[in-house]
Amino acid sequence: MLYETLQRPELLPQVMTEIAMASTNDPNGSAVNIKLLCTQPLLQSMYAETLRLYTSLFALRSAAHRSVDVDKFTIPQADLIAVDSRVCAMNSHLWSTGSLGNNGQEHHPLDCFWPERFIIRPCEPTSGPLRFDSKKARSSDLDATAPGPGRSPYFSLDGLSGGWVPFGGGNRQCPGRNFAKQEIIVGFALIVSMLEIELLARDKIKIRKPNLRYYGLGTLPPKGSVPFKFRKRD
Repeated sequence: MLYETLQRPELLPQVMTEIAMASTNDPNGSAVNIKLLCTQPLLQSMYAETLRLYTSLFALRSAAHRSVDVDKFTIPQADLIAVDSRVCAMNSHLWSTGSLGNNGQEHHPLDCFWPERFIIRPCEPTSGPLRFDSKKARSSDLDATAPGPGRSPYFSLDGLSGGWVPFGGGNRQCPGRNFAKQEIIVGFALIVSMLEIELLARDKIKIRKPNLRYYGLGTLPPKGSVPFKFRKRD
């Protein structure tokens, strides 16, 4: 989250606005309302997009009760199944890339970070994480209680079961996923609130892609060094 924010100077003021909304200004207590902070739409979307792009793991499962037919293949009972989270995260049939440009090119390809990929704007049919045609196909997965037309933009993972799986899936997904979300968002908020951080030679160094040498091992660091300087905020 931090690296991608520093690549986009226009993003930081939006982030700071959401952090300010959750600040308590209580000298004797917590600096932020953690519950409120972790429900801000942009921060949640950036968190989810970071995990979509920068995690790669294999969730191991098995067909415990019987063999399972998948398309033209049969998975024998008790054989291990390795579900690749990055293949799911790069599924172009599922994920939205926003509206197309005048040249027909995708505005937000799946191998690039899009801070608002998980934000739904009720009046914009191409907003949100799902492709427009996937929204119709997977309408049974969508949350009927989500804000409707005319409401404010909101964060959503609806319809992404089997697509966004940085913590695994099903009954055996990571039990600490909610705590991890709080750690990531709160840690990020404290760092950008307390420190002024500047990437060095940003104009000369291309945006670092995830380092696929660490494929399948959990998190993917940026490929190459990322020089920066920081100082305490006044």
